[in-house]
Formats: sequence, structure tokens, C-alpha cells
Amino acid sequence: MDRPAKRGRLMERADEHMARGEYYDALMLYKGQVARGTAQKVTDICTDGVEKLSTAEQDTLAAELGVCAVEKLGLPFTDVLLRVMRDATKVVFLKDILAWARSHQSPSHDLQVLQVFHKTLGTLLSKETTPDLLSQAQYHLSQGGRGTCDTMLVAASKWSAPHPSEAPLFHVRTFLLYLLSSNPAEATLYVAKAPASPLMVICAFLYTAVHKGSLDLFKHIVDKSGLLSKDAKLGKSLAAIESMYFNAGPMVGSVPAAVSPTVPTPAPAASPAPVAAPSLPSHPDLD
Repeated sequence: MDRPAKRGRLMERADEHMARGEYYDALMLYKGQVARGTAQKVTDICTDGVEKLSTAEQDTLAAELGVCAVEKLGLPFTDVLLRVMRDATKVVFLKDILAWARSHQSPSHDLQVLQVFHKTLGTLLSKETTPDLLSQAQYHLSQGGRGTCDTMLVAASKWSAPHPSEAPLFHVRTFLLYLLSSNPAEATLYVAKAPASPLMVICAFLYTAVHKGSLDLFKHIVDKSGLLSKDAKLGKSLAAIESMYFNAGPMVGSVPAAVSPTVPTPAPAASPAPVAAPSLPSHPDLD
């Protein structure tokens, strides 16, 4: 009995299960082959199986098979699988892959790959309209490295749409989320591109403090701007940023590793008082 014939029969059985709607049984056949197969065999089987399960709208099962394949072939194989998935499957699969990478303490050389996954997932979720999914989009975009600012603005604008008077606060939270994700380059770009408001001016001052490594200036801005009085929930983020950025002096090239950010949640429907233009007393580090 030659191996190609055996492989053909196994895949035929998987196809029969798929035709009868027995998707889990098909998944078990595919996974059995992954456990025993060579790299080329796993590539062929999983690409075929993931595409068929995704087409059948079995997103969870397709993602499970995809993770099984990545465990054997490595993170770069993710790109191959993404090309044969529906968008809904991609969302489930990328969430599972990121969870798998965290649990396996993915080595540093994979971090850039994981940033791409975060960016792809955030971009997919930014097309949604519900607050929870848009909040997830913002978190993943903040983890996605460079080139996420424009998509982030789309997600933030959708997220704040039900509460237009609070839109500036939504943009402040997004700016802080970038800083919490050790992404100051996108943070300052976000300030430049977000709709102009007094709160964005305050964010620009905060970035100056972070860039200079000036804790005194940072505290001065937070205190004199009354930022915490506008949204007390910002206190936790500001405290985390203070801890992250003000132990090593001014930024030179890189920044400290990010703490795990808390994804901001939309504020209640009640409208806040109008935000007055910031009037900050002079400070040496602002000169």
C-alpha cells in the first residue's frame, strides 16, 4: 500500500465528513495527519482543510487546525493560512495564535511577526461597529507597531460616535494606550492627526515630557491641566506611564517594555462639562 494512495483515502474520508456536515470528525482526521506528517504533507493538508472549514463557516474549527499547523511549522506559516481564510475566520485564528504565542513565551525574534498579527487583527476588527469589538481593535492596533495610526483614528471615531461631546476624551485614551504599548512614535503621530482640541494640546505636552524624560514636567502638566478631573479613569493609565517612562531618562531610540495595558472602555452617556482651552503656567522644559 503506497503512501500517496493512503493519503488520498484519508482526505476522501475527510471530504465525506465535510459533505455530511460532520465538521469535527473531519477536523480530527486532519489533526491526525498533522501529528504524523512531514512538513510538506502538513502544509498541503492544513491549507486544504483550513480553507474548506472556513468556507463552511466553521471558524473555530478552522482556527484550531491552523494553530495545530503553526505549532508544527512555525509562526511564518500563519501567512499561508490567512490567504485561504474568510475574514471572520481570520479574526478567530489570529486571536488564538496570539494567545498561543503568549502561552509559549514566543522568542524575541518572533516579536516583529506578532506585531504584524496584531496590526492585521486590529485592522479587521476596525471594520466592526460594536463598542466591544472596536475596543479590541484599538488594543491590537496599539500593539501593531508602526503604521497603525490612520486605522486607529477610524476605530476611535466609530467608537466615540454615540457620544460626540466626549470624542476628545476617547482620543486622549487612545493616545495613552499607544504610550502604554511602548509605541511613542505612533502616539505623537496620533496627536498630529486626531481632530484638534484642547485635550490634544495637553497630549502634545505630555509627549514632550515623555520624550525629554522629565517626570517633573509630566506631573506639572497632569496637575495644571486638570486632566484627572475630566476623567478620573485616566489616573491608572497616567500612573502606569509615569512608572514606565521616567526611570531611564530621555528616550533614545527605544523605550522601556510596556506593561499590560487596560483597554479603555467608553464613558457613560452623560455629557461632560465643556473642556476649556489649556492654560499651563510656564515650565523650563517647555521653553
